[in-house]
Amino acid sequence: MRNTKKSLQMIDLLKFIAAIMVVCIHSNQISGNEWLNFLVKNILCRIAVPLFFVSSAYFIRKSTAENGAYLKTKLFHLVKEYLFWSVVFIPIGLDWINQNLSISQSLYPAALLFGLSYSGTYYHLWYIPALILSILIIAKVRHYLSYKWIFFIAFSLYLLGSLETYYGLITCDWFKTLFDGFIRLFFTTRNGLFYGLIFTAIGFFLSDYEEKLLQFRNQFKLGLLFSCSLLFVEGIVVFNILRLDCNFLIALVPVSFILFFLGITTTVRLPFNTAKLRELSHYYYFIHPICILLVLKVGSTFKLSFFSEGLGSFLLIYLLTHFLSMFIIGLKKRSVGKFVWLSSHLKGLVCIIVAVNCLFIFDIVSIPIQLEVAICLLSCYAMMVVVLISKILQLREARTNYFLGKNTV
Repeated sequence: MRNTKKSLQMIDLLKFIAAIMVVCIHSNQISGNEWLNFLVKNILCRIAVPLFFVSSAYFIRKSTAENGAYLKTKLFHLVKEYLFWSVVFIPIGLDWINQNLSISQSLYPAALLFGLSYSGTYYHLWYIPALILSILIIAKVRHYLSYKWIFFIAFSLYLLGSLETYYGLITCDWFKTLFDGFIRLFFTTRNGLFYGLIFTAIGFFLSDYEEKLLQFRNQFKLGLLFSCSLLFVEGIVVFNILRLDCNFLIALVPVSFILFFLGITTTVRLPFNTAKLRELSHYYYFIHPICILLVLKVGSTFKLSFFSEGLGSFLLIYLLTHFLSMFIIGLKKRSVGKFVWLSSHLKGLVCIIVAVNCLFIFDIVSIPIQLEVAICLLSCYAMMVVVLISKILQLREARTNYFLGKNTV
């Protein structure tokens, strides 16, 4: 019997690396070499999201098998967290719509509803509704269909969705018109049905058949090498054709299957506690767009190419993401009241208004400050003030307890 704790360490590490890959995908180009940039961002880093789908599905299925009520509890937790972060990103998302889409403001409520149920209120939040939908589908159909049929249907849908990547290969005019209409209406095929279903099915399957697959572990190692080679070759093909995006790569299916299986069944013990990595990867996902906006805006405003693109820009974005994630993790460990949060946001709002007005009054910059950037600054500043105020309150309480102790003595 393998040691589950050892296996979870490797999964924590894989998910942490995958979270950094997601930050890389959403950052600007990291290299001036077009092929190298494509290889890193659109081939290597594309492993990240499938790995998250497989991992989430695996642990949900494993826990549900032990406790039938777990699925409902987990989905409720996902919805609650999703709604919280959706509210956080609504102002930024609405500002993006205002800048990039020509729709009437009267349609904003409909756009909000569409975002909440399908694409997220900001571009990275699509993953959670997609995960919820794919889990609900697989959890239901597995009672009626064998895994063979589930994989056949899910992979067929994935191939259909991959036309987003292989758009240049569509030669049938009527089908191209139909696909274009779908993209105009839904923007992308990257959702729980076309994208998430196959990876969720893999997670469920690995949870159910993990022990039986252990006897083929050595063969899976060779399979990983072979599937990664296929991914590289597929990248060369995709690089040279017309594509709408690069979310769908066919070789990601075997790569994510084998990589997660090897990670969950490894007996390697890491020399450090990976629980912190698990927390960090969670918050990397949610807050990295704020850091991307801030770093890129500073670069464009002050004409700093180091901030705007290249490896240096990515490293700055990652470091800011890391520090803000550490702030949030630290805040969760503090007993901070609602008054502290409210006062912090009010202080942040005042400081942002003063700072932006100073930029215009003294003509420090000629580029308009976008609303989304001001909101990001407000969020960052508020978190920092919360930490400061809570620390002061803790010191006050410690001092009070100290004097009370002296008086008692």
